[in-house]
Amino acid sequence: MADNSHVPLPTEPPYNAYVGNLPYQIVEEDVRNIFSGLKVKSVNLVQDRETGRSRGFGFVEFEDAESLKQALEFDGASFGDRNLKVNVARSRPDGRGRGYGGGRDRGSYGSRGGGGSRGGGY
Repeated sequence: MADNSHVPLPTEPPYNAYVGNLPYQIVEEDVRNIFSGLKVKSVNLVQDRETGRSRGFGFVEFEDAESLKQALEFDGASFGDRNLKVNVARSRPDGRGRGYGGGRDRGSYGSRGGGGSRGGGY
């Protein structure tokens, strides 16, 4: 999968970030705490459809472009025993607002995060 670190900041909503390499035990409140001080609109942690367990990544929607820009500064930040991956989320090919995929190596549970099969839910 292509590296998304060069996706430009959007000039209009939605302002979505892909956040990867998250601990599997993370909950929405933890993500909101990571980005405390920024205008977080929503958090969507992606879960495995069959097990209901976290897949180690998710999406955060911010209320404005400045908050998204500041969130990108957390790319590589340490959280627990992991280094976060934070990128601008690409727009969905169907034109809907939620971004999808942002990290490298989305097809494995490797150290760069991502998740299992490509499945739906994006």
